[in-house]
Amino acid sequence: MATTTAGKSIVLGDPTPWFGAPLIGALYGPRYLPMARVFQVMAIFTIPRLVILPAYNLLLATENQKPLVIWNCVCGVVDILLDLTLIPFFAAFGAAAANGIAQTLAAGRAVFLVNHGIVTVGADVREATVAAVLLEMASQQQLLTAGFGGWPSWSDAEESMSKRQNIYGNGAVLAVWDYLSRTLAGAGAPSRAHES
Repeated sequence: MATTTAGKSIVLGDPTPWFGAPLIGALYGPRYLPMARVFQVMAIFTIPRLVILPAYNLLLATENQKPLVIWNCVCGVVDILLDLTLIPFFAAFGAAAANGIAQTLAAGRAVFLVNHGIVTVGADVREATVAAVLLEMASQQQLLTAGFGGWPSWSDAEESMSKRQNIYGNGAVLAVWDYLSRTLAGAGAPSRAHES
């Protein structure tokens, strides 16, 4: 399992050593042992939210709360859609995974799901698409850097939020979207660059 938060990728393995069935059994009794995996998923998905907390508090302190409200509403809708999709197949585990993915997306814009690809969100289709494209490009760059023996670096949470507002703002998202639309139109796809 891997998550991306504030421009960082956190690779998370099996959380069993941290929050395993023995601990669940000791704290809650044997009746809750079947729920150990659900508790593990819930515990592991708290990490991305903790990473973004300083930047979140900075936006609250500067009274820049409108983006937070919009973003949390988008993530709430994602949570409901994932619940509707995952609960019929995975019951409580699906609910825990859906909530965790939505909370991770509230902390960042994308989640790496091992063996499943990525999930990206945005206020509209443009933002979600551009987030996916930028994540793909950043991932390729990290692999290239690692291939030459380099080690990727990243910004802290405050700098990441500043970059998101100043570099990857609405104008930049629209410019990337227009470029992608022109590229597809040049390949024979109909152009929809300025649809809302």
